[in-house]
Amino acid sequence: MKCENCGQTIEDGCGFCVNCGHQSPAPGNVSRDTITCPDCGRVQAKANSTCDLCGHLFKATDAYAGTQSAPAFSNKRESKPVSKQAMPVYLIPLAAVIFIVSLGAYYALRENYGVGEHIKPFTLQSISAEDYTVTGKNDQGAITALLFFTNRCPYCHMEAGEISKAYASLNIQPILIGIREPAGTAAYFAEKHGVPEEVPVLIDSDGSIFSQFDGKGVPFNVLLKDGVVVDKWSGFAPGHLAKQARAAGAENLPR
Repeated sequence: MKCENCGQTIEDGCGFCVNCGHQSPAPGNVSRDTITCPDCGRVQAKANSTCDLCGHLFKATDAYAGTQSAPAFSNKRESKPVSKQAMPVYLIPLAAVIFIVSLGAYYALRENYGVGEHIKPFTLQSISAEDYTVTGKNDQGAITALLFFTNRCPYCHMEAGEISKAYASLNIQPILIGIREPAGTAAYFAEKHGVPEEVPVLIDSDGSIFSQFDGKGVPFNVLLKDGVVVDKWSGFAPGHLAKQARAAGAENLPR
């Protein structure tokens, strides 16, 4: 038989030309008792343990006999795609439970004073840069009236006038608390409405105290007696502060 590429005579059954290296396909009428060498393509007895032309050591996977032709040889390893591992399904409910428990713990630790609840004393800085602690208690048994305000709220200005009137006629201890207001602005607010100098004017710099009382809008009033929330409301109505203070137990001052 001759090489299809260079015409060199090669031995029958040999699929590899020693002259030019051309590899011929294995013939289709090869017996099932033969094996084709995957390196040189020579067809030979299946009983051979090595190729009698190139010396290839046959393995079980080299049994390309009959009409099969030897596949192209490659040293490259087949690469397998690396898949990203997803969270196991059983961990999803566990993660949800942890989230819910953590959220519940956050709200349990966060104060949210309602009517009838004792407050924890809190300390804020006054407009004169001094610390002032609010307990909701006083030696005279007066009702503590907290007014949360902002200077840009027109109804807060009206409520400041109401609290000044109530302070002059009732046994109450007003405390004005500016929400995120500069000290100078809060001082101007109090002076504008004739709030007496002995009335504390404090700054809730981050609004956290306002949130603890569950404030929804301003003006926001909270009445405290012996450290307990007895009433709270948002908004302005003429005379409402004095009326609620009397209902909470504030007595008229002697004239």
